[in-house]
Amino acid sequence: DSRLRLSALLDAEAALLPHGAAGIFIGGCSQGCGMALDVAMNYSAGLAGFVGVVGHRLSATAVGRHLELPLDFFHGAKDRVMRQSWVAPTIDALRAAGHVNLVVHKPLVGVPHVVSRAVEAACIQ
Repeated sequence: DSRLRLSALLDAEAALLPHGAAGIFIGGCSQGCGMALDVAMNYSAGLAGFVGVVGHRLSATAVGRHLELPLDFFHGAKDRVMRQSWVAPTIDALRAAGHVNLVVHKPLVGVPHVVSRAVEAACIQ
């Protein structure tokens, strides 16, 4: 199960940090965005933050946990695969559940669904 394997990886990383999981950011692009959000919402401890690029919540991902977790979403203005209308229900569900540190950044001008490493790195910074 991907959630269990990624949670075990977070456990291992948290054990190396002085503040544990509170020092870890998780994120992903496209399907990785959905998986990273699922792990962040289901992880046993609060993380430092989440960065999602051109993705949305998985249907099995519950919202309403870790309400203080910073959530940052980025979307490409030219994305024809992951349309903003598909991402909007994720944002709406998170807001309705009470997630207070939710930021949806302006669409990235000229960026399609497949983003370069440089664009992905700029989202993280």
